[in-house]
Formats: sequence, C-alpha cells, structure tokens
Amino acid sequence: ITKPWMDVAVTPLGQGAGPAVRTSYAVKAKWGYPVGSGIHNVPSAWDWLRQYKKEHKEAWPVCDIGSNIVQQMAGGDFVLFGPIENSRLAFPACGMADIMIAEAAKDIGTEPIEAHPLNLLL
Repeated sequence: ITKPWMDVAVTPLGQGAGPAVRTSYAVKAKWGYPVGSGIHNVPSAWDWLRQYKKEHKEAWPVCDIGSNIVQQMAGGDFVLFGPIENSRLAFPACGMADIMIAEAAKDIGTEPIEAHPLNLLL
C-alpha cells in the first residue's frame, strides 16, 4: 500500500456516529492520512427516519445528502455518498461545502487547488 486512506466506519445514530465522525480529526492529526466515510449509512440505519419518510418522502434526501456535509465539515477528504442515483444531489451539496471550507481557510493561508469547486463553480 503506497497511498493509504482511512474510512472511519461511521456507525448508526445512538451507537457511536458522533465519535466516529470525530475520529476524522484524530486520524488526520496522528497519521496525516486522507480520511472520509460512507456516512450516508447513518440516515439509512436510523429507525425513526425510516418511519418518518413513509409520510414525508422529502425528508429522506435532506438527511442522506446532509450527512455527507457533516463528514466534510469534520475535515473529511472524501465521502462515499451512496448509490449512484444520489450523485445529482450529492455533488452540488458537497461542492458548496467545499467552497465554504475553502473560503474559511483562505485567510489563514490555505489556497485551493486549481480543480477545486471554488475555482470551478464560482
């Protein structure tokens, strides 16, 4: 293995989802590896949301796509966003989060790469 990256293996809500996300910071601080997760599994495993979405279908994509932004805001370098069908929702939301993170980091001397959403989507 020449280029390791770490999937922090996010668990369901109530079973350690928060500490799993927090692990992103620890992995980056200790080893410097790129880090991320399949955090979209958190809403998939949420019993309450499964019931709620039966009558409120619009709530599901908000939680599903929103979970990816949680990983990004926790310093994630990648998200495993779920089924390919979600890509049209995930990409703009994740791009927006990347732009916000880049704007926040600019005044501390961090410049985004040329292919960053900040440079491609604005």
